[in-house]
Amino acid sequence: MDYKRVVTREDFHNDYKVYDRKSAISCNSKEELMNKILESSDEIMSKIVSSFMNDNVDIREFAQIIKDYCGWEHLEIIPVREESFIVPNTMFLTKAECKEHIERNVHHYTSKAHTYAMTAWRAPKVERLLNILSSTPWDYVLELESNKYS
Repeated sequence: MDYKRVVTREDFHNDYKVYDRKSAISCNSKEELMNKILESSDEIMSKIVSSFMNDNVDIREFAQIIKDYCGWEHLEIIPVREESFIVPNTMFLTKAECKEHIERNVHHYTSKAHTYAMTAWRAPKVERLLNILSSTPWDYVLELESNKYS
């Protein structure tokens, strides 16, 4: 399971993102927005950003200040909420295997990605398959297979 930020109504948000229509820059945190501004060559903007580095304003308040006092009328402050989702096309038989996959493929997931279990309860065919797989004497099957080719 992982998480994504989705645009929502003001009543349902738990955070904000900032989108600059002019440059197509999208920022999810105050720090990210500050870094984008510092990367620009605008000295006045850089001084403003520096003065807010240690302030306790959130991304919405900071973006509103930039919008109001710096003439960035194209800056949009968008309410978002974090939403969990089951990552498609993934299935693991063990928790350890899933954790290993997340660690190996960390670049595909957010830092909040975690294991998520779905059970075979009330799915008799899946339950039967799992019982067959767990009760089959695989060492014996492999031995028979290797004797077949000897």
